[in-house]
Amino acid sequence: MDDASFTTPNKCHLTKATYNGSVGKNRRRLFPDSPEEKLSSDILLILPSVLNNLNKGGYKEDFCLLLKGIASGKFPIHNIAFRLLLDIAKWYSLDNTTQMQYSSESMKFWKVVYRLFHGKALRFLSGEKSIGQVIDGSSSKGLYDPQKSKINFAVPNINSINNFQSVNINIPKEIFPGIITEAFKFLPRGKSYVLSVDGKKLAPGLNSKHGDQDLFGHEDRNSLQSLQKRLDTEIQKVESLINEWITMTNNDRKEKLFEIVRIVSLRIKDLRELFQNQNFALKKFYKEAGEDWRTSRYVYAISSIQALMFQIKSVLKRLLETNNMIFNEITILCQSSKSFLRGTNTDMYSQDNWVSLKEPEDLPGSIGDDLRFVKQRSPLWFENRNGFRLTGSKIFEGLGLDSLKNLQKHHDKVIKKKDVQENISEIVQERMDHGTKSEIHAIATLTSKVLPVYYPDMKYFEEGAFHIKHDGKPFILVSPDGSIGQLELGTAHEQTVPVLSCEFKCPFPNENTIPVHYTIPTRYIPQILAEMASTHTETLLYICWTEDSTTVFRAKFDSDLWEMMKTEAISLYGQEAPKRPTRVSDNAKEIRERMIEYKQTNVEFLCEIPSVKCTTNGISQTNTETPYVFPLTIVNENAESESKYLKSKAYIKKS
Repeated sequence: MDDASFTTPNKCHLTKATYNGSVGKNRRRLFPDSPEEKLSSDILLILPSVLNNLNKGGYKEDFCLLLKGIASGKFPIHNIAFRLLLDIAKWYSLDNTTQMQYSSESMKFWKVVYRLFHGKALRFLSGEKSIGQVIDGSSSKGLYDPQKSKINFAVPNINSINNFQSVNINIPKEIFPGIITEAFKFLPRGKSYVLSVDGKKLAPGLNSKHGDQDLFGHEDRNSLQSLQKRLDTEIQKVESLINEWITMTNNDRKEKLFEIVRIVSLRIKDLRELFQNQNFALKKFYKEAGEDWRTSRYVYAISSIQALMFQIKSVLKRLLETNNMIFNEITILCQSSKSFLRGTNTDMYSQDNWVSLKEPEDLPGSIGDDLRFVKQRSPLWFENRNGFRLTGSKIFEGLGLDSLKNLQKHHDKVIKKKDVQENISEIVQERMDHGTKSEIHAIATLTSKVLPVYYPDMKYFEEGAFHIKHDGKPFILVSPDGSIGQLELGTAHEQTVPVLSCEFKCPFPNENTIPVHYTIPTRYIPQILAEMASTHTETLLYICWTEDSTTVFRAKFDSDLWEMMKTEAISLYGQEAPKRPTRVSDNAKEIRERMIEYKQTNVEFLCEIPSVKCTTNGISQTNTETPYVFPLTIVNENAESESKYLKSKAYIKKS
């Protein structure tokens, strides 16, 4: 065989020959060592250095004991401490600690440590890993040299521990409320079990992932499934409007937008209720924690509630602005944007749909004794009001719908003419004054927000008082907060025919209650029915105003319920000298039940919108034969008219 055809092995080396008497003679090996042989060879090669280093540290004898124990089988090589020692050796053998891989047994150990003692134990046992800063050049990004670390144990990071499954099971990392079906496989078959229910009060969190309480339909209010279904339905309505907008008529667009405004308003209601509940909880935690709550065990609960309440306020503001923008779009469709106000302040006489009454001394003589045109809270209005046994605002207590005590108190005052002293505290008086002063702002919100959207062709008219008669005589005096209708300018004598009545309520701010009404309180039902009966209207707008927002309701007249109230009023006050009642009648008890039903069937919640404030409250016209003070826009538009009630100029009387 020639040299060209001879191929040598890739690796070969010489070894000492130990047979056939050839001592000290090198022998060529044609094949490399196996991994086992290589490892044994490495051990023999480094063993002298190992023993030398151990001797320097004073551990040579102990290490010898370890080797003897392993050799004899006395030392358990599966001992967790020994495994952790091997992990440390592996740590320092790497070029980068990111290459570190742990055995399953080691991961189980660290998982148990984390579950029992949490992250503090892991940090303590780990010691200093990689330290330094990339900015000053003392460390490189992504490079963690184990030689520069000072660890006690090679400890995995918390994420690796959390993701590690100690047994081969299919249990999700997060278990949501419901039946844990994954646990069934751990139960022995052929046995009976009792289903256990573990209830938890969940923190709602600040994201959309957690906080939903699923009690399988046994929730205090709506079930989680029904809420999710409602949410999907509402989202679908919005998406449907967006997709079909181009092909829809203006009337269809308005109806769809009305529906979305109501949906947004109902969600505002839900958020206000949640905010109120969180406020109660916050006060409770403050009380338990004391003044120095930041160092108490309630600090995390208090901080979480504060963050949630802040988020609710932010969302409420955006939802109100959303309704405001939708309203603006509706006024464009209705061609009534001239009357609509995007902002929150208006002048009452810049609103072309706001018509107010003159002061009694400025009324034309042709008005006569018509109380409809007598401004409320004027001396003449109070004088006429005091002559009636029942007024619209006193029907509730005057019929015993409140209590027998208040019924008798009202009877003694109006029948026996007893000087019943009402002990009104400063707080109650402050609330009453707040309602009186805020009414003009409620009107401003009605005229600049509500009417341009729901009744764009109508105006608001201030009203005085109306009579409800019995046997041809005035029996009940009712003073609605206004009416909504139309007025043709240029008539000989303006006598508007109301289409809707108005009632305004302005609750006093109270942090312990939801600021606005989301249903008409029962005590106001007799009042609004009396207002519709006196003005001969079938519909009434109920406005609840606060500085932040305003809720709007539309109530329908119930003639049967009103007749029951009127009959009860006649039985109590219709005689010349009625007897003092000693009990609440059965008819009054039935009226109470009917009023609750009325709120469910005859009252419609329309919307919640940003409130408006009025910046002007004094103006009058002189030398005219009309009882009304018209907006400046109408005065200017009709300045050249020959109408006799608009021939004179309007002047502003500063309040």
